[in-house]
Amino acid sequence: MTLVLITGGSSGIGLALAEECARDGYSLILMGRNKERLARAAHGLTGRYGVSVKTIALDLSVAGGVNELVARLKREGNIPEILINNAGFGESKEFTECDWDWIHRMLGLQVTAFTQLTHLLLPEMLKCGRGKILNVASVVGFHGAPRMAVYAATKAYMISLSDALRTELSGTGVTVTTLAPGLTRTRFFDPSRLERRFWTAWTMMTAESVAKVGYRAMKRGKRLAVSGLLNRMYLFLIWLIPGELLIRLYASGRKRFFHPSQ
Repeated sequence: MTLVLITGGSSGIGLALAEECARDGYSLILMGRNKERLARAAHGLTGRYGVSVKTIALDLSVAGGVNELVARLKREGNIPEILINNAGFGESKEFTECDWDWIHRMLGLQVTAFTQLTHLLLPEMLKCGRGKILNVASVVGFHGAPRMAVYAATKAYMISLSDALRTELSGTGVTVTTLAPGLTRTRFFDPSRLERRFWTAWTMMTAESVAKVGYRAMKRGKRLAVSGLLNRMYLFLIWLIPGELLIRLYASGRKRFFHPSQ
């Protein structure tokens, strides 16, 4: 029975990816910080699909979090064949407005913990000669993003590392896929802080539709999955427009379509 570990698996894209995996009959380990939310997610998935769903409530952003997680997985004999690195959070402030402890926590989760977890579990996949890794990044990881500077930088790191690993792992039976969503209706974006404008309403995708794109790409062993036609068009423009101009256009767009306080 294929076992899947999903970080940040209690809600949003992570939970939607869990639905896709459960629909195919995979056993699941959902990892997140909120014990109650994890329990609700596990109960729902088991009820709908009859699969085994275990939960681990743990904060990977703190020192020792990843080591604790992997030690528990090995102790219980639950080494996953599929790793979905989804855990993350973001900011929408000027860089100098962000609290350093908050930035440090984001880097700890989306750079250090993501890298360490992959580093510790990848050798187990290589021993078996098979495995899949899905890293949930973002389209803003392809350029600098004013007012989301640190978040975008962590996603750029994820994209870069994923591409490098994919080449290193060629021929091993282990594949690495990057999912790059755009605006998605999840807890990441508080709807009460978004202006109800045509552009944001039109471009926002559901977590379920994003997950379907990423899951299909992961199963096929594809390098990159960008959810939605508009996001794919946006990525095409990223490759065409000079970097500084692109960042200025992005910053202008945020001022126009989002509340200044978001």
